[in-house]
Amino acid sequence: MNDVRFTPKLAILGIAFTLSAALPALATEVTMYYPVSAGGPIAKAYESLAADFTREHPDIQIKPVFAGDQVETLIKAQTAANAGMAPAMAVLDSTNVFTLVDAGLIKPASSFIRTPSDAATIADIYPAFLSNARIGDTLWSVPFQRSTMILYYNKNAFRDAGLDPEHAPASWDELRAMAAKLTDRDAQGNTTRYAVEIPSSQPDVYWPFQAMVTQAGGTLMSDDGKAVFFDSAASIKALSFWRELVTTGAMPSGITAWGTAPTDFLNQKTAIIWHTTGNLVRLTSEASFPVGVAILPADTRRGTPVGGGNIFFFKGVPEEQSQAAWIFAQWLISPERAAEFSIRTGYIAVRAAAYQTDAMKTYIAQHPSALVARDQLEFAVKALSLFDNAHVHKTLMDQLQSAIRGEATPAAALAKAQATATKLLQPFH
Repeated sequence: MNDVRFTPKLAILGIAFTLSAALPALATEVTMYYPVSAGGPIAKAYESLAADFTREHPDIQIKPVFAGDQVETLIKAQTAANAGMAPAMAVLDSTNVFTLVDAGLIKPASSFIRTPSDAATIADIYPAFLSNARIGDTLWSVPFQRSTMILYYNKNAFRDAGLDPEHAPASWDELRAMAAKLTDRDAQGNTTRYAVEIPSSQPDVYWPFQAMVTQAGGTLMSDDGKAVFFDSAASIKALSFWRELVTTGAMPSGITAWGTAPTDFLNQKTAIIWHTTGNLVRLTSEASFPVGVAILPADTRRGTPVGGGNIFFFKGVPEEQSQAAWIFAQWLISPERAAEFSIRTGYIAVRAAAYQTDAMKTYIAQHPSALVARDQLEFAVKALSLFDNAHVHKTLMDQLQSAIRGEATPAAALAKAQATATKLLQPFH
């Protein structure tokens, strides 16, 4: 019979084994940057979703990091990645895909799709949202915090102006005609309420402009991200229409800030605004008047670019963190969670199946306006997305603001934007 002597060393090993068996394994930590560029309880929704996921998956610890607006979040993610401290994932403006791929900072989302179930999940996402996620056959990101621009209007203002409060302007001509009735002035001729406000501040002014170009039958860029059509006839027509709304007094002169438009709307300083679906919950809950929600008006066609953020997966992080980030991304776009995020924020649920959940059906029965943005996806186009995205966007937005302020004609401003953008894109040919 073997004689095993009990020694202090064996005792210590026994205690260590007992403790390791009793304690749970360390959770994989996943850092996620996210933006907030619209009003509403978006930050709370992200924090809550991360906490819910961690309770369901105790082996994965999600660290949501609010990183500013869309531009600030991109800069912080790029800076961290270039310094060797990349987040495992980040919700970034979907239009940055060419820039991030060219910089070699992200992993393709396609690399995580390994089962029929994974493929079915992606196939259930609305095609309009996938348009900015793909380059060729490669899926580089996963849509989540997505939106379109829609029209909000004050039904009381319409009624007071002798207009049908249930009929929003369906065309540019109708908007022109309604604007004359909706604009209010005092005895001295000062405007007390504008008919419409369309945000023209950077970094968002390109978005409503692209909507107008689409409505005029045009497009702003090639699918490969290497060419722009800023000075096309449709582009000039769109910017001329925007400038017309200013010169006729239907809109304020100068630049209207992104955050000012919804505030002015709530304060009844304007009867109509064009703004993101991400403000749906805020505007409909905070307004002291009935709010109408409608698809943007048409010229030769209906149209709006999609907007908002996709989930990007960064290189330079341990593989277990990347895999955990993918699990969290799948959970976020599950029908139940996509529906929850939409209900809480106003952003569009990215999957068709989300609209079949009991929670969404109940919500839509109480808030039918929540379907307007989803239904507008039929007319939606890919948002302006290019190589050297930040610089090309900047040159376009500078020239748009120049024309809106009346410092240049629409044709001259867009010709300048076209020339500069073409030069910036030349190296990518």
